[in-house]
Amino acid sequence: MKKLVIALVVAVLLVIALLVIAFIYIDLSGHRNFAYEVFVGGRLFGSVKVDRYVTENKIVYKSNAVYPYSVGYPSVNEKLFLNKWTGMPLKFTQEAVGSKGQKRMTLLAQTREKTDFLFLEHPRYIALKDFETGEKTMIFSPRDIMTYMPVMEKYNFWKKGAQFFEVMVPPQEPIPPMREKIEVRYLKDEYIPVMGRRVETESYSLSARGIPEAKVYLSKYGHRVMSLELKKDKMTFDLVGYIEGPGKRLKPLMKKISDLLEKAKAGWTVLKKEEKDKGPGIIEKFSLADKTQRNADGSQEVFFESDNLILSGKIWYPAVGNGPFPGVILVPRDGPATAGERSMLEAMGKGLSEDGFVALLFDSPGQGKSQGSFSGLDDEKRVNDIKAAAGFLRQQPSVIKDSINLVGYAGGGYIALKSASGLPEVRSCVVVGLPSGFEKNVLLHDAPQRDIQKVLDKQGIGPFDDKFMETVAGMVRAHLKKVSASNEDVSYFMGVTVPVKGYRTYIERRPYETMISFGRPLLLVLGRDDMYFDPKSIERLEKTLKETNKADEVAIFRNPGPYMGEMAERGPAWSFSINRDVLRLISRWLHDNGIAPEPVPPAETAQKPIS
Repeated sequence: MKKLVIALVVAVLLVIALLVIAFIYIDLSGHRNFAYEVFVGGRLFGSVKVDRYVTENKIVYKSNAVYPYSVGYPSVNEKLFLNKWTGMPLKFTQEAVGSKGQKRMTLLAQTREKTDFLFLEHPRYIALKDFETGEKTMIFSPRDIMTYMPVMEKYNFWKKGAQFFEVMVPPQEPIPPMREKIEVRYLKDEYIPVMGRRVETESYSLSARGIPEAKVYLSKYGHRVMSLELKKDKMTFDLVGYIEGPGKRLKPLMKKISDLLEKAKAGWTVLKKEEKDKGPGIIEKFSLADKTQRNADGSQEVFFESDNLILSGKIWYPAVGNGPFPGVILVPRDGPATAGERSMLEAMGKGLSEDGFVALLFDSPGQGKSQGSFSGLDDEKRVNDIKAAAGFLRQQPSVIKDSINLVGYAGGGYIALKSASGLPEVRSCVVVGLPSGFEKNVLLHDAPQRDIQKVLDKQGIGPFDDKFMETVAGMVRAHLKKVSASNEDVSYFMGVTVPVKGYRTYIERRPYETMISFGRPLLLVLGRDDMYFDPKSIERLEKTLKETNKADEVAIFRNPGPYMGEMAERGPAWSFSINRDVLRLISRWLHDNGIAPEPVPPAETAQKPIS
């Protein structure tokens, strides 16, 4: 009897072990990993890793894209959940991570023909519940290689020829996903170089009225995405790594485990050696870095207090001269910091310090090393943070106390103007880029749909059907009016905290009126390539500013780039290059208008002759 019990236990354990091994095998065999390098104009621009999993009832895609040379968000993480049997989307999430850690979020949940959608780039957002997208509508983005894979899986390779698919394109603005029907058309069989060898592939064309044409190369028999070409953007995605199946997956896993063990062994050896050298009972303490140590860009890290929070920042001092010097506070736009904006402001800080200014750039709450929450930030709090920064700058011995200037980018220009009204030490204000969003000018005032298309044109999508555009504009107007009528500070949608108050103050801004009523010297620097550039409005603004009898100036550049500069080739890689004409103009103007005149000493009283 005892032997029978032991045999049964062994049999049960064996069955359990076999089931576990079977599940692991199925999981590993259903897991594919793709690695791509991204090239723009033939030069390496970034990399993308895509994982594909198959579960009991879902197909899951995960993507991580890293773009170190982009002026946008340097990292984008995505997840796409598909119904295993129909291939249709269930859920899509995208998190674009800013250069200081904050995120732009896109969430989409689809239930048959109804979809919930959230876009959040603080403070702007749009939340839509149960809007119709169609039961057979897939998610697609022309510059996102992960979204090509489910579309190509739905393609019928037996029929070949042209096939059509309904897709929705989530834009990077607070507007609903754009609907389109894309054509997938077989081109020909051809050989292309992949991972150092020539591979036989099938090439396909993906095109639509509102989506730029793309060419996809699939492996001849496995139909894996080998390469993607976007001719309009001069952009290519080339496969550089591929893992599929248990054997190929276990090999790199075992190598990782081996590497970790080797590192742990090496670290333990070094630790034991250090303990032996220091002797028993001696504990080494961490020391703070020297506060006067400069970063690679010539700046120094600083911290100051604002509303019981510690904010971090960078400060640039002039390399020559004894001072004191006039001060400049650089104010970022609304939302998470993109790589281009950060590069532009840091280049301005360094450039202005070389021209004799002390420049300060600080991180908003919840960004970088600053304490607090980014989600609760509104106009009032941003103004208070700038006032705290001005107080910190006035305390610096090398700064002229009554010669502080504000330089704000886009929405930061509006915040700079509002802050200056409560800071008598501010001499002047520079606004770089139009400080208004399209919501106020276009969607709340029933402007035509072509103005919304301007926003989409910047992303390289469109034109779309006029009736559909009218529907989209109506949905966004209804959303903005709902936000304007709300008295809530925050709300919750799809499990995310939504900044209702922050967005309400944003859409209630009056940037043009604020610039006109600003009582001190004002410089507005903008480009004709600005998304919101309106020649008639700018002409009226320029005329009105001239009538104020102040030292106001409007400088218009033809194509300075989205961040008053561009990514340029520097040796083997890319780097941001600021528009030198813009920088020289700001520096010259600040020297003329941003420095308090030195007090004139009182004239000596002439002695009367003795009579």
